[in-house]
Amino acid sequence: MENCPSSDGKNKLYLVLSSLVGVVLFLCVMGVSKLRSGKKSKKDNLKKETLRDDEFRELQIELYGDRILELENTRHSKSSVGSSKGRSKHSSAV
Repeated sequence: MENCPSSDGKNKLYLVLSSLVGVVLFLCVMGVSKLRSGKKSKKDNLKKETLRDDEFRELQIELYGDRILELENTRHSKSSVGSSKGRSKHSSAV
C-alpha cells in the first residue's frame, strides 16, 4: 500500500495510538467539565455564605418582621424531625 509504514511494528504502533485518540479526547473534555463545575459550586457556596451574614438577617427581619424567624424555625424543626425519624427507623431495625 502507498504511504504505509513497511514494518509491522510501526503499523501496530499507529493502530494503538489512533485507537487511544478518542479516549484521550473524552478524558480531556471530562476534566474540563469537572473543573468548571467545581468552580461553579465554590461560587455558589460563597454566595450562600454571604446570605447567612448577620447584616442580611437583620435586613430580612426589618423587611418581613418576626414572621421570617417563625418560618425558619418551622423549616428547621421539620428537617430535624424528618432526620430523627429516619434514624429511629434505622436504629430499631438494627
